Amino acid sequence: TEWQAGGRVGRCTIPAVALGVAMFITAYDAVIETGVANLQVREAGEWVREHLDDEAVYFQTPRLRYYAGRPWETSRYADVDEALRELANDGGERHAFAVLELHPGSEPDELGPDLSPVASFSNERGAMAVVFRVGGE
Repeated sequence: TEWQAGGRVGRCTIPAVALGVAMFITAYDAVIETGVANLQVREAGEWVREHLDDEAVYFQTPRLRYYAGRPWETSRYADVDEALRELANDGGERHAFAVLELHPGSEPDELGPDLSPVASFSNERGAMAVVFRVGGE
């Protein structure tokens, strides 16, 4: 680690920049999760963008919102139980639709009478992203 006079950086520059780029890529992938294992999330978001452009939609996770092309909101990841409580408290007044990520083995039809599956997307591992109409029907 040599430093040159005059405030210019020596041999540390390349490793520092490489470390910064690697950290950015890791952080980006953690938020957006670009892998094949998350194909269902991207497909659900794209479906919402194509079919529910002007509708009020509840997004369980920021990455669903991202793929739907919706404006960024400061939001956090909600687990399915927390999302269901929020939707129950809402009573369909603020959200006409909801998009939830479900673990392998989950049954969308068993989440409650106030949610009707409209579209469902899954990956090879059985994880799902499901678009629901809020309020039954």
